[in-house]
This record gives sequence, structure tokens and C-alpha cells, in this order.
Amino acid sequence: MTPKNPDFASATEAALLNQPLAEHLGIVLSGIGAGWFETTLKIERIHLQHDGIVHGGVLATLADLGLALAAHTLVAAGQRVVTIEFKINYLRAVAGESVRCRADVVRPGNTVTVSESELWLLNDGKEVLVAKAMGTIAVLSGS
Repeated sequence: MTPKNPDFASATEAALLNQPLAEHLGIVLSGIGAGWFETTLKIERIHLQHDGIVHGGVLATLADLGLALAAHTLVAAGQRVVTIEFKINYLRAVAGESVRCRADVVRPGNTVTVSESELWLLNDGKEVLVAKAMGTIAVLSGS
């Protein structure tokens, strides 16, 4: 996939860094390329439900952020992206060291892009797929 902005990596990283919720949760950039975006979340007590597993809302936020920012890697300078809708399937309970989200654009578009996210639990050097999400992202002009 070919990005419309030659400085897509810096622009997309800035989009992540300008999101207070992502900062509050501790979501950090771990990889970026044209049409894909990857983040990592170190699991902390604040992310947990009453029973010690990561709250589904935290996982959904991680997936949604990935969906949108994967799309962001392909937009023109000055454009922005917002999620229109997304669906997530939780495949197993999440407890461990960290969660990695890898998001990829499935179909880029000028006004609407479709992306997918996979969330992987990292624990004791092993990765296990814990959730998959698919979303529709609107591409908007300016701020």
C-alpha cells in the first residue's frame, strides 16, 4: 500500500501521542508502516476487572486505536480519521505481562477504509491470540 503522505510515520505517531486516553492507559507505539500500525500495552492493575483479567473495554480501546491509526498511515497530510463502527471478538481471557495490537488496512479508500486488529497476549516469551476486531474508518479533511 502506498501512503499519500510521505511523512506518514511521523504524522501517525503524532496522532497517537495527541490522544490523552492512550497516554493514560499506557499504550505505546511498537511499530509502524504503510497500511499497518502496532502498539503495546503493559498490563497494570488499572487495566483489570474485579477478577484479575484485563477489562474488555481496555482491549476494545486498544483494538479501535489500532484500526484507526492503521488507516491514518495511508491518508494525505492534513486529513484525519475517525471510527464509524467496529466489532470485536474476544477469544480468551487476558492476564499476563502485556498485550500487542497489530492492525492492518484491509481495504483503503478515499472516504472510508476498512481495517482489522489482532490482539496478542505476551507472557513468558510466548504470544497467544486473544481478540480480533474489524472496523470501518472515515477519512475526513482537516481538523
